[in-house]
Amino acid sequence: MPASDFHSFADQIIDLPKGKLVTLKTYLSMPVSLESRDAPLPDGYAMERLGASDHARYRALFAKVGENWLWFSRLLLKDAALQKALSDPHCHAHALTYGGEDIGLFELQHHTGPHDHPETETDLAFLGLDMAARGRGLGSCLVRKAHHHARLKGARRLTINTCQLDDPRALGFYQKMGFSVEKLALEILTDPRHLGLYPKESAPHIALSPL
Repeated sequence: MPASDFHSFADQIIDLPKGKLVTLKTYLSMPVSLESRDAPLPDGYAMERLGASDHARYRALFAKVGENWLWFSRLLLKDAALQKALSDPHCHAHALTYGGEDIGLFELQHHTGPHDHPETETDLAFLGLDMAARGRGLGSCLVRKAHHHARLKGARRLTINTCQLDDPRALGFYQKMGFSVEKLALEILTDPRHLGLYPKESAPHIALSPL
């Protein structure tokens, strides 16, 4: 919305249609430094690239790390569409593993930015950890890896977004890592629990939208 239209957007409370959720999305970015260095993983951890043939593994990992935050976008894709997404050369999806178990999802997407930022940029599209893997410094390590990958791709910006359905600590964490807020947006979505993507008792901190 142009600044001149700001005051024409009235403060208001809007009742949502049944079965819908609303969340405030925050878009952030940071410049990519030519001085960035790769961040080694702690002992015992490894990253495995996921391609089209790994679509079932990807789907299971996406649901595993995203259930508590109602991640839904990739779960809506049919197998063929997900395979196509994972085979895109600009998509770099990885499973973070420990002891042979998938415990985290790390996905980068390299592209040309929107008209107001036409330079090449890298989006940290998904960064998620199994609940038991939190608090080990892995998130910081993966953000630094994203920054390094962006530099190798010649990107000038690294972008990310989060929302109020995510871990409430996410926004502060990203800002601590050097990201700055660019814009806010409202997203209205069908509650993924009503779509059968997750059990009704998932994400108990988010009210189940009435039907």
